[in-house]
Amino acid sequence: MAAIRRVTDQAVLRRIATSKAPALRGLPEESEAVRATAVSRLRDQQLLAELAMTEKAKRIYGAAIDAMTDQALLLEVARRRPEEEVAQRVAARLTDPSALRAFLKSQPDSMARLNAAARITDPALAAEVAIADVALTVRRMAVTKLSDQDLLLRIAQTDREAMVRSEAASRLTDPKLQLELERTTPHPDVRYTVARARVGDPAEAARYARTASEAEIRLLAVP
Repeated sequence: MAAIRRVTDQAVLRRIATSKAPALRGLPEESEAVRATAVSRLRDQQLLAELAMTEKAKRIYGAAIDAMTDQALLLEVARRRPEEEVAQRVAARLTDPSALRAFLKSQPDSMARLNAAARITDPALAAEVAIADVALTVRRMAVTKLSDQDLLLRIAQTDREAMVRSEAASRLTDPKLQLELERTTPHPDVRYTVARARVGDPAEAARYARTASEAEIRLLAVP
């Protein structure tokens, strides 16, 4: 194993990675480990994709996916292999906003979508996912990528899940929008989140202590 880690010649690595020779089959576990190490050092994206799509051994196809960078080929691997574990590995390799968008729209596994949402850097994509994804965990993750105050207000007012509403409310920093949300929301969880953000102001703490209808919010105002 130490020897294979020193090999850099791509032709040699290719032969080892694709070998089915009896010598490698003599010790199956060791052989698989050697092949996986060779796969992890390959740079040929097409070969890595072929291994990712055709190999049965998790160690081998996993090493192939983990070494891939070609975004289109990663999406093809996810399309060709329905295993949730494969989708989750692919998600961890996606960086391009268009590839992430395509993956998030087509991938049925919510954990894989969550992994992909964690990699979003494009605000427009984050907004799409925060509004439209069916899984609350994915929407909540997308909300953490948002800074648009008007959009955060909208999500805090309208999302059907308390976790998502509260996440959006906690990211509101505009005092006027915080107060608007506090005034208009029917959800106690959102009012609590807004109060927690504002109670550091002594005047606001005093206001909550006098007027808040929820005991949990009044307790926030206690020094």
